[in-house]
Amino acid sequence: MDDVPVDDTLRLWFCHHLAASLLFVRIPGRNIVEYAVPREKLVEQAARSLGRFVERTRELGGDLQHRLVAMAASARSGWFSRASETPLNQKIGPNRRIEFLTTELERVKEVKNAVGGTVNDVVIAAVAGAVRSFLIEDRGVDVEGLDFRAMVPVSTRDREGGEASGNRVTMWLIDLPLGEPDPLERLRAVTLATEHLKETDQALGAALLTQSASFTPSTVLSVAARVAAATARPFNMTVTNVPGPQVPLYLMTARLTRIFPMVPLWVNHGLGVALFSYDGRLNWGLASDRDSVPDIERFVGHLRRALDGLVELNEAAQDA
Repeated sequence: MDDVPVDDTLRLWFCHHLAASLLFVRIPGRNIVEYAVPREKLVEQAARSLGRFVERTRELGGDLQHRLVAMAASARSGWFSRASETPLNQKIGPNRRIEFLTTELERVKEVKNAVGGTVNDVVIAAVAGAVRSFLIEDRGVDVEGLDFRAMVPVSTRDREGGEASGNRVTMWLIDLPLGEPDPLERLRAVTLATEHLKETDQALGAALLTQSASFTPSTVLSVAARVAAATARPFNMTVTNVPGPQVPLYLMTARLTRIFPMVPLWVNHGLGVALFSYDGRLNWGLASDRDSVPDIERFVGHLRRALDGLVELNEAAQDA
C-alpha cells in the first residue's frame, strides 16, 4: 500500500477483530501505517470475547449446560425458518388504523381457572380464534395446516430476581392452532405450547441467542441479517400482554380510567395486538396497516366473539 499524506488530526480505525486482520492508524504528521495483526492475536481476542459472553450470561442464572440447551431449544422453535404467507403478511404502507377493546379480567380468569393455564394463554387462544375466523370468513383462506406464529414478549425478571432496574424482556414464538375449530381445545393447545416453552426455558434461550451477538463477527451478523430479511419471516404477528396495577390510579383527584397500549408493526406485518391489564380490566390496543388490513373492525368483532365464546363454553361446562 502506498503512503498517503494526511492532516494532523488523530484518527483511529479498528476493524472488528474477527471480521478483518488489518489495522489502520492515522497519527499527527505521519503517513498511514499498515500492518497485519497476527492470527494468534485474533484467536486470543475471540477467546476473550467468548469468555466475556459466558460471564455476562451468568446473571441470567443456571449452569452452562442448561444455558446451551435453552439456546438450542429456542433456535429450533422457528426463529430461523419462515412462517406461512397470509393476507396479514403483505407489503405494508406508512398509515395505520387503530381500534380498542375492553374486557373484564375476572371473566378471563374464570376460564383459565376452570380449563388451566394462565391469563396470557386465554388471551393467545382468543387471538388464535379471531385470526382463524378473520382469515376464513373475511379473506377466504384455508387455515388447515397453516404455520401461523405469534411473537410473544415475556419478562425474565421473576426468574432472575435481584434489584436491578430496567426491563428484562425476551421473546417466545408460539404456533397458533388455527386449524382447531373448538375454542376450548385451542386453549388447551396453547397451554401445552406455553408449558413446553417454560419447561425448555426458551425465554432464557432467546435472550442468550441475542447476547451471543457480542462475540459473533460483525460481518457474519450483517450477512446473516440480510439473508434473514430476504428469506425468513419467523412470525406472522405480535401479541403482547403487559400486567398493570389492579387498583385505580389518580392524578390529584382525576381517576385514570383506561390505559390502552399500542404495538408497532414489523415489516410485512399487517396486524399487531397489545394488552394492558388495569383495575380489573383487560384493555386491548390493536393496530393494522391501512392498506393491507383496512377492515380492522372486522377483526375486533371476531376477537370479541372468540372471548365471549370461551366464557360461554366454560360456563356451559360448569353447569353440565
